[in-house]
Amino acid sequence: PPTDREASDEEYRDYAIALQCERSHLFHTRYWFKHRMNQKFICNWHHYLLCDTMDDIIFGRRQNCVINLPPGGTKTETAVIALISRGIAVNPWARFLHLSGSETLALLNSATARDVVATDEYQKHWQRKIASDEKSKKRWNVMVPDEADPQNEGKFKKAGGVYATSMGGQITGFRAGHMFPGFQGAILIDDPIKPEDAFSRPAIEEANRRLLTTVKSRKAIPTTPIV
Repeated sequence: PPTDREASDEEYRDYAIALQCERSHLFHTRYWFKHRMNQKFICNWHHYLLCDTMDDIIFGRRQNCVINLPPGGTKTETAVIALISRGIAVNPWARFLHLSGSETLALLNSATARDVVATDEYQKHWQRKIASDEKSKKRWNVMVPDEADPQNEGKFKKAGGVYATSMGGQITGFRAGHMFPGFQGAILIDDPIKPEDAFSRPAIEEANRRLLTTVKSRKAIPTTPIV
């Protein structure tokens, strides 16, 4: 919190907003949706349940969950875009692996979360610069102030970030989370199969096989959440 007695009301307001975003997934989702879309996030009863579940993920009370909602239920907004942007605010070292049956969707979600983190408004609350050498939608990292900078020269070092691809894409070589306590990231899966394959047994079996073999092995530790 601001410690200078001359701190302005705006500085105290910014601190309060950052604190609420870190503590409440519902607040974070609504605040950044309005900032990004220039319109209010309209809450239904299921948003309270969904955001309570995301709070459980962030605070370590739940490891895994499956979200079943019809199209337009804002599961992507809440459980992917908001979870990435909030997770990096809570812990800049958090690493996310985002998968989807459609690579286009995975890259779109990744780019949206990255663009939220890159805004001046977000940077005002948390110093999480996007690494200049990683502007792609597929993989990007944030930079944080280097604590080993005794002269306070504004040096930054690479921290956490996101890797996004399709369920059938290359995911070996990247792990979600870290081997440390507290929230360290997650594996986020949005629509693991394409809508046209929803009644295809081979497609469902292939997605399940990949989940149980390759995807599950991408956890840094067994408690890394899968959403």
